[in-house]
Amino acid sequence: MAQEDVENARASTTGPLPGSGYVASSSEEARAAAAREPNRRTVGELFSSATAQFSTLVRDEIQYTQASLKHKVLNLGMGGVLLAVAGVLALFMLGFLLHAAAAFFTVVFGGRWWAGYLAVAGILLLIIAVLALLGLRKLKKSGKYPTNLVGGLSKDVDAVKKGLSK
Repeated sequence: MAQEDVENARASTTGPLPGSGYVASSSEEARAAAAREPNRRTVGELFSSATAQFSTLVRDEIQYTQASLKHKVLNLGMGGVLLAVAGVLALFMLGFLLHAAAAFFTVVFGGRWWAGYLAVAGILLLIIAVLALLGLRKLKKSGKYPTNLVGGLSKDVDAVKKGLSK
């Protein structure tokens, strides 16, 4: 009698549920149905596939970011090297320009080469003095700004505490 009850219960659960439009089945029957219909996948398979696709997407995004950062770093490095070479060449050019200015002043002073070089040195000294005075003025002006970090932080903490107490 107990065997009969089990078979009746199994038959009643594998049939359609009244009014639902769904069919209840055992997991064996679901696997067999999935094997018969290869395009139909179970929820577990769909979840596994979605997880695999998501991890592949994240992995590919990381690889793309690494490749683009590598390319960017290479470009920045090459740009820095080119700027350094340009700076060194500019210093050499400055020497040639100063020599040409000295030659010009030598002609102006009637062939006295020492006077030409002395004139260029005087002009450079004047430029250096003006730039140094401007730099000192900027440094003195920066001392007028308060840099009390602890006081500013304590004011921020007090403002946050006041905001939290409301």
